Amino acid sequence: MEGYQFIDKIGIEIEGGWVRPKPLVEEISLKQKFEISNYIGELISKPFDNLEELFTYMEVNWPDEVTKDCGYHIHISLVNVMYYIKCMNNQFNDDFMKDFEKWGKNFPCMNPFFWERLALKNPHCNKKFNPENQVFQKVKDHSRESIRRTLVNFSWGLHKTIECRLLPTFREFKTAKSATKTFINFVENYLTKNSIKELDEIQDNLEEEINIKREIYTSKPFNYFR
Repeated sequence: MEGYQFIDKIGIEIEGGWVRPKPLVEEISLKQKFEISNYIGELISKPFDNLEELFTYMEVNWPDEVTKDCGYHIHISLVNVMYYIKCMNNQFNDDFMKDFEKWGKNFPCMNPFFWERLALKNPHCNKKFNPENQVFQKVKDHSRESIRRTLVNFSWGLHKTIECRLLPTFREFKTAKSATKTFINFVENYLTKNSIKELDEIQDNLEEEINIKREIYTSKPFNYFR
């Protein structure tokens, strides 16, 4: 992606309600009543490699109405699968929560649903860190017990991406824009601090580092969202 060392592409999923028609995917988790919306569901973007294009898309398509159940999910792919594996680390999850707590206080974010999610009081995202199992999932499980319902979902089997599930669909686009930048900058900064100096050496020792099938490591980076 332009201006970034580690991130290749970024795409988003926006749950909400719209007055005017949108090419929506049915979202079965949206239970609460909408007041003004004629079209309710999930809007899925294409992958972007330019942030300004992404933000233009978001501003034009941001929902007219949201409820407590609506989530805003960010997917990123990385330029090398070794960077992806480097993020499958408990430290990544802990630092992720700290960065968003700092963002929430400094922005400041007044949305109660964000703080509820960060406090792990929302069933759609929890702190459990389970990347070694998430990467094998090739079917989207909508059950409340689904292992993808974590703050960060390593959705390699489905999308070749890392998915941020912490965020609600904010009422205002500007809040979502700031949160999106926070997630992108967090990943970039994390990988900068924990850079992989010898990719070839790590490649030779992958099976000792993480219990993941070899075909996952050698797959090409994603170039689409499903």
